[in-house]
Amino acid sequence: MENDLIKARLLYYSFFKTLFLYEELSLEPKDDFKDLVLILKDSPFDENLKESLERVSLEIYENGFVNILSEYQKLFFEPNGASLGFTASFYNEGYEAGTMLVRTKDILNQSLIRKDSEKFPDNEDHFGFLFTMMGHFLEIELDSNEQSCKYKELSKSLFSEVINGTVEPFIEAIVNSVDSRLYKDIATILFGFINFERFFYDIKATEVKNTLKAESINEKYYKKRKKQKQK
Repeated sequence: MENDLIKARLLYYSFFKTLFLYEELSLEPKDDFKDLVLILKDSPFDENLKESLERVSLEIYENGFVNILSEYQKLFFEPNGASLGFTASFYNEGYEAGTMLVRTKDILNQSLIRKDSEKFPDNEDHFGFLFTMMGHFLEIELDSNEQSCKYKELSKSLFSEVINGTVEPFIEAIVNSVDSRLYKDIATILFGFINFERFFYDIKATEVKNTLKAESINEKYYKKRKKQKQK
């Protein structure tokens, strides 16, 4: 049962890794990723995410990844300086290479996993890389060897100390961007999954310094859930 849950979580981390790493997305993910999206769409862990998963799946099957990549570039690579931040440090302190990067490196150094700087030049607290790390840690947990307990602790540390307190303003920034359409759905799916991970690790959302003023996706998400329960 526990291994089945880890495998399901791995699918989501693979989904987010691909959609938040330019190095992955620009390679034009192939049929295995399309199959992964279908699995998530057909068996969502939360019915509130079904519509978003269906729209993302439909986009990929009708248009491939052209529109997703184009939107990604508008959101994160705008040459006029309007691009969104992409690191935990930015959403924790308002600038790059802060304490979240230090903590991420500390956790990474306790593992056997290392970043290939030639393939991935960004900092380790880039959310795409954080999702990649979580996936690798979960894969080792599945091996059920002497390293499993260690990596179980590392994955919990990475999520609770780095991702948990910084990912929500990152999600809000995407949702509130005028350039966001497809990534609104992707961000909604991410938010639902983050809440699932909080439940799994039995931790609460933590506030960060660089919070956004607009209505949070957290409020929108629970308003939708409340309406569904009232039907």
